[in-house]
Amino acid sequence: MSTDRETTRIVRSWLEEGVTALPDRVLDTVLDQLPTTHQRRSWWPLRRFVEMNTSIRFGLATVVVLAAAAIGLSVLPRLGFEGPGVVVTPSPSPTQPASPFHEGSLAPGRYRVHPLETIDPTLAISFTVPEGWRGFGNWALISDAGTSAPNGTGIGFLSAAGLFSDPCHWDKDGDGSWPRTGDISVGPTAHDLAFAIHYNYEIIGPRSTVGQDVVLSGYTGKRQDLTMPSDIDFSTCDKVAGQADGSYLVWGTSETNGNDLYAQGAGQRWHLWILDVQQTRLIVVMDDYVETTRANRAAAYSIIESISIEK
Repeated sequence: MSTDRETTRIVRSWLEEGVTALPDRVLDTVLDQLPTTHQRRSWWPLRRFVEMNTSIRFGLATVVVLAAAAIGLSVLPRLGFEGPGVVVTPSPSPTQPASPFHEGSLAPGRYRVHPLETIDPTLAISFTVPEGWRGFGNWALISDAGTSAPNGTGIGFLSAAGLFSDPCHWDKDGDGSWPRTGDISVGPTAHDLAFAIHYNYEIIGPRSTVGQDVVLSGYTGKRQDLTMPSDIDFSTCDKVAGQADGSYLVWGTSETNGNDLYAQGAGQRWHLWILDVQQTRLIVVMDDYVETTRANRAAAYSIIESISIEK
């Protein structure tokens, strides 16, 4: 049965190329739905099929690929990956009331936060927090691993007022004042911001993917990824008045309390959901690193999937 195992290996190899890799549970689901006779299933590589001729075997491989792709499209958005067309992140049906969000350690449960208090105080976001997370200000969550390299993880709810043409040297006035708007003006919609990020940072600044259509909690927008430079010493960047360390800032903010996100380390990745929430543009950002553990990343995506936006 080594040929059957090789067929399975080829299918898995095909699925694991690029960012659209499917986890074992997806391929298992596909294979479980095909007419097979199980001989052993204690571990995926030992999966076997009944004896069959070569033409049937290759036909089955084709069916597995097509079925896996079909099922994968429905699973990928739940893992935060992007496929063609609109990426839909499911909205939850909360079964428990949300508690007020607060700084410090958060017990597992559902919380509600008002992150844009001076821009849109009517906007509220509810989400379910697993064990191992803490609140930061009125706009962010941080895993117990922190947000620094090499394996930190965090989630923030932000606004953006213009981009900085040079995220490391954003202090054009030389006074370190904050908050401030970026020196590149950007239109008011999610599309405007996603386009501006990708267009302006093709050469300098963080690497950006093209924004794809997304739906989160019933609101449409753009799903986009940024990767911070790995060859910049962020300590050499401009400093916010009163702070000892430099800040690498992608966009500005008009939020009075200055809520904003700066790069926490070289190679940090920002996964953005930029949404049009009626007349307010909301950014939901999840940040991680290549070495962030699978468990921390899965916990962060579970929080994103549980989001309910209220206006």
